[in-house]
Amino acid sequence: MWTPVKILLLASYILSLSANAQDDTHNLISKEITGFASQIDSFFAEERSQHFVNKSQIRLFVDTEFRESTEPVSTPDMRIKLVLPRTQKRLQLIIESDKEEDKDDDQEIQSLSSSSDKKKDNTKAGIEYFLPNPKIKTSLGSGILFREITPLVFARLRMRKRIKYKSWLIKPEQELMWISSDGYSTKTSLDFDKRLNNEYLFRVANDIKWNDKEYDVDFRNGPSLYQKINKKIGLSYNFRIISSDAPVLAVNNYSFSVNYRQLLYKKWFFWTVSPALNFPRENNFHRTPGLTIRFEIIAGYVK
Repeated sequence: MWTPVKILLLASYILSLSANAQDDTHNLISKEITGFASQIDSFFAEERSQHFVNKSQIRLFVDTEFRESTEPVSTPDMRIKLVLPRTQKRLQLIIESDKEEDKDDDQEIQSLSSSSDKKKDNTKAGIEYFLPNPKIKTSLGSGILFREITPLVFARLRMRKRIKYKSWLIKPEQELMWISSDGYSTKTSLDFDKRLNNEYLFRVANDIKWNDKEYDVDFRNGPSLYQKINKKIGLSYNFRIISSDAPVLAVNNYSFSVNYRQLLYKKWFFWTVSPALNFPRENNFHRTPGLTIRFEIIAGYVK
């Protein structure tokens, strides 16, 4: 069983090799990933053309968190996406962690969630099908969710759209999730992007979450500024207000963070350094500093 720990041990071994050996090992693993996805794709698909680019990939990463008055904690994780481009050109097999999803803009720096916004450790495995809607990107997904060891059934509907208004790009997104043990939950996102120049992108992010088990509504709002230093280095500066309506509408945390992301080798080995300063209600809004360091390897399709 290829657990995140075993895969990350393999990744550590790859990085300890010489540059040529690293490339050979990485290329071998990448071919195995895309080859496996292509075999599944050819089994389901009637189309036998080979002119499709398989974008399957595995992302392996280790997050190490440094918090005030506590020992550092390292957490390995992975995200697997098997894309089947010929199977109606819209079907994906998914294996993903339940952490905040990274933004898909090339110019952005992937930001890590703060310690005050912890989530349950879930891993989803299933199938996602994209509906043929040219105006709204809509997908239906279903499969098994693993919470620690317990398997749970889930179903998910996602809708995304991009709207250009003058110099702004508006990105609404709606997700409806059902989990067998938890019931229904929803997540609504509405981001406003404005490109200032070739180096800077300004964003106002807004997220609302709700579930029918606790009936709490959680809000996460605030601006971000993304800076492209060069082809290998980027920065993001973020401020978030985290609040909820339980028992009354109130702010639970103010969060300031800076994310430094750098490409260390070729196009597949990165690290991200994220110092943060939180002011949680549970600590009487006293400052709570922290630092997260992520090492990440991408195998398979690399942009």
